[in-house]
Amino acid sequence: MAKTSWTGISVLDSYYNGSVGATKIVVTAAPTLIQSISVLNATSAEAYLQIFDLATGGVTVGTTAPSMVFGVGAEGNPHFLFPKPIYFKTGLVIASTTARAGDSAAAQEVTITYASGVA
Repeated sequence: MAKTSWTGISVLDSYYNGSVGATKIVVTAAPTLIQSISVLNATSAEAYLQIFDLATGGVTVGTTAPSMVFGVGAEGNPHFLFPKPIYFKTGLVIASTTARAGDSAAAQEVTITYASGVA
């Protein structure tokens, strides 16, 4: 069932990393609402931003199934805005790869706007 009310939100945080690759990155280790995601793929091949609703110890890139995957075309720069934020109950871990559920790095620039510590 979808979460219909939120407590503890005071300010949206913004996360930026200029070179997300296949090494998992913890954006936050708390319940989170994702408001928007911007990705810059400066490579000449398609790349995939994998997003996990897990604690960092629960993620093995290439083995653990991501909660969401965003495909980004060669030299693409999509912006995803979620008018109704997406709820991640455990945390937010990201990685960028050359295949949808792969483990080979594809460097992408990523910005995520989120609210952490929601209950």
